[in-house]
Amino acid sequence: MNKFQKILNNKTIAVVGPSPHLLGKNLGNKIDSYDIVCRLNEVRPLGLEGDYGKKADVLFWHLNNCDKKEFLAHKNADLETFNNIKMLVYPRQHQDVNRRGCGVSTPLENATTWFPDTPFYQTDTRTVKSMEDAYQAHFTVGTLSLLMILECDFKELYVCGMSFFKHTGHREGYRYHTSHPTSPNKTGSPHEINKDIKCLRNFFANRKNVSGDEYFEQIIL
Repeated sequence: MNKFQKILNNKTIAVVGPSPHLLGKNLGNKIDSYDIVCRLNEVRPLGLEGDYGKKADVLFWHLNNCDKKEFLAHKNADLETFNNIKMLVYPRQHQDVNRRGCGVSTPLENATTWFPDTPFYQTDTRTVKSMEDAYQAHFTVGTLSLLMILECDFKELYVCGMSFFKHTGHREGYRYHTSHPTSPNKTGSPHEINKDIKCLRNFFANRKNVSGDEYFEQIIL
């Protein structure tokens, strides 16, 4: 059992993505009722706690070399919450080649330099490589985070705030909620998302202790 699994084993877990489709859904209390709340590439949406919850225990961040300014902005926007997280996790391959020209990633160096007092865990590169090779994909942080969690012996998993860039209605076409500290108006999908969906459908098939919001239920489960 690794140190990541020690935090999640025998726990109820909520994974909360930054998709704007949670706005107005009033899921905050439900999210905060889980033992462990995981966030993707953010700390938590300030001012939107009624929809996204206020807890943040485990953060899955991509930590690309050229994104230091962005991640420090996330940290500094909610310093008290960040300083109390249980773990910062890098779910990608070591030396992953970023598609935006950031070069080869050095996550351990970045984490220990940018956030020296924060417990850090890096996934097994060989596992990620084998999965991405099998699907000929460069998976999102959200997909890789869920695959990591499936390796844990959790009691229950609830997934919300991941629309796989397919949400409609309010803020359709936008990636993030309005409280995002650096990119609230970013649009478009940076990945071949249908490959992520295919992978997650396969890995989540017949899972009895997993549920999600309307998008996760309809797209994955």
